[in-house]
Amino acid sequence: MMEGTCILCGKFSNKISFSKGLCLDCFLHENLIEKIKEVKLTICPSCFSYWDNGWKKVKSSKELVNFILKRLEKSIYLKEGVEIDELDIKVDFDNMKNGIMFLKVFLTEFDEFYEITKDIDIQVKKKLCNSCLKYKIEDYDAIIQLRSRNHNLVREFDLETESKYQNTNIIVKKEIYNYGIDVYFINLSEARRFAKNFGKRYNLKIKESFSLKKGAKKRYTILLS
Repeated sequence: MMEGTCILCGKFSNKISFSKGLCLDCFLHENLIEKIKEVKLTICPSCFSYWDNGWKKVKSSKELVNFILKRLEKSIYLKEGVEIDELDIKVDFDNMKNGIMFLKVFLTEFDEFYEITKDIDIQVKKKLCNSCLKYKIEDYDAIIQLRSRNHNLVREFDLETESKYQNTNIIVKKEIYNYGIDVYFINLSEARRFAKNFGKRYNLKIKESFSLKKGAKKRYTILLS
């Protein structure tokens, strides 16, 4: 920064850029942002998980905003001599395609900060996550088969699975018989965990076997008796 006459407007200023010979006002009239690449977001329309090198469950709207912010920061190309100081975004979660960017930049040649507010577009791709896809097509990795004519035990098993997984898509379906109940899980680890805890509590024997499904993937049966 130096004193001098602006080569564009001809006014004298004590803040002239070394590289371009512009005063601060003329520098600001140029496009400080050269371009913003479109921010892309892949989201599950069923559970609202988002894709980030794998499906991530959204624990809060703030988490999703932070993810979009990271994508946005990599998508902003600034004019030479302009650096990002602060960046924030307000997202329309009803639409999920529009946002308002709040950008504070540092003008290195003027030792000044400048604030920019700008509408941005978010390219949203809706795609079912693996769990929701399995749930929709009733695909499963494990089935727990409780075999007992003790109707109270079967009822307890049914109520416990309902209570534990009612707000998830872990269980694809249930089938109740006179001699027990079958519960279909999309997640093998969760099925094993539940069977182990329930079996231990009621002193049941656990036997595990598997068969091959399409694609040579294993489908497990966990028998409680």
